[in-house]
Amino acid sequence: MNNPAVLENRIEFLPNFRGLSLAAFIAGVMLFVFLLLGFYVHYLLFFAAMAILVPLLYINKVFVLYLYVLSYAYTLPLFSIRADIRFDDLLFAVIASIWFMDKALNPSVSSKYRFLSSALIFWLIVNAFSIIANIGGFDSNQIIYSGYYFIRLVEYVLVYFIVTDMIKSPQMKVALIRIIFVITVYICLYGIYQYHIEGLSRVTATLAENHAHIGSFLVFNFFVLAGYALQTKNAIEKFLITLFLPVMVYVLFLSALRAGIIALLCGTAVYFIFRQNLASRFIAVLVILVTVYFGIDFLQNLQDYELGNAQFANLEQDLSLFGRFYIWTETVKMIGNNPSVLVTGIGLGAYQYVMNPLTPFFDGVNGGHNNYLHILTENGIAGLVIFMYILISLLRNSFRKAREYGKRKGALYYGYFCGLAALMVTAITQETFSVQVALHNILGYFFLITAVVFYEPEKKNTEKMTESLENE
Repeated sequence: MNNPAVLENRIEFLPNFRGLSLAAFIAGVMLFVFLLLGFYVHYLLFFAAMAILVPLLYINKVFVLYLYVLSYAYTLPLFSIRADIRFDDLLFAVIASIWFMDKALNPSVSSKYRFLSSALIFWLIVNAFSIIANIGGFDSNQIIYSGYYFIRLVEYVLVYFIVTDMIKSPQMKVALIRIIFVITVYICLYGIYQYHIEGLSRVTATLAENHAHIGSFLVFNFFVLAGYALQTKNAIEKFLITLFLPVMVYVLFLSALRAGIIALLCGTAVYFIFRQNLASRFIAVLVILVTVYFGIDFLQNLQDYELGNAQFANLEQDLSLFGRFYIWTETVKMIGNNPSVLVTGIGLGAYQYVMNPLTPFFDGVNGGHNNYLHILTENGIAGLVIFMYILISLLRNSFRKAREYGKRKGALYYGYFCGLAALMVTAITQETFSVQVALHNILGYFFLITAVVFYEPEKKNTEKMTESLENE
């Protein structure tokens, strides 16, 4: 009870009010009822639920942080008013207001480990500039659309700043990783239910309508959780995570995200290639040879193994792959005909507005299906350079910390390094690191995991905190 990290994050609200627990219980029951009514009767009843929930959330900001992270287990829209509103959006409003109040009351309190702060702020500025520079050519709908995308981008970037500041101890870091594992278990079990009970050919669980979300989610979490399993001394969670890793791979195949499957193989190769010993390098070469020899046939015949409907055979007849090449070609042509795009971009969220008229043979183009080309087109060279700087900085810092801390203590950083490398592979054929609508809030989740992984206690408390963490 005297832990400063705990006391600092508790708002002492009516400490002598003995009926607080009863009031919280009654409010919880009412909240549940209104959520059900909102789902089955009318979405406006969700606001009644929020009216009950919001006051309770301000009692303890640590609880709000845990609840916010848990909300990433269900990211399907609750309702839509010209834009999708999700549960994590509602909780973000609460957690952001708490963070801003903390900043107002304690302006000098901030994390010293936000090495990406300047780059992220510049990234937001470039995105805003791309909208302003092109706003004269937008109609009213596109102005609203681009503004909405910019608000989304600000929200996801703020996740990194907020979570970085709100984590106050290694114990909180461990708790958040455990919540992430619980989320992953839930997502995977629901995906298995979709495939074997509902009979879906490709699963999405409760993340989005598009399978790209669950595929990216599982690829990233696979390596992060594998790294944590190698780091923790808790035998039970080490066993549970290790036991569940193959399940994550299985559900990834059920998602039928080909980019995710290939990224998993690439991330595994990265894991062995960058290990600092000869045996790992030998294993890397062996894994690559075995994958090439046996893997091609395996991927071409996934249906024989009842693993979703991802097609790797007869790719010359694949409409999805053809569509991507078509979009890439027309985008490059558009940039060639309009070199100014390299400076100003076409504007955040304007890909569909600009490219749909130029791609008549592929209806409904709403993204570049290549994150790097997508950002270059929307934000220009400056946006792409800053974006690549952010990713390379994360790769460099995670790899450096993995080497500094050693094989076990640095395992979480190394897992993040491999997971990020895998996500960068998925970005070749989809908009993994963007606010493109098909990926929902995966960018916010990425910044959340980044903040959790890179948290470190202050140097004066490092030894004491490290010892405490190892005993978890």
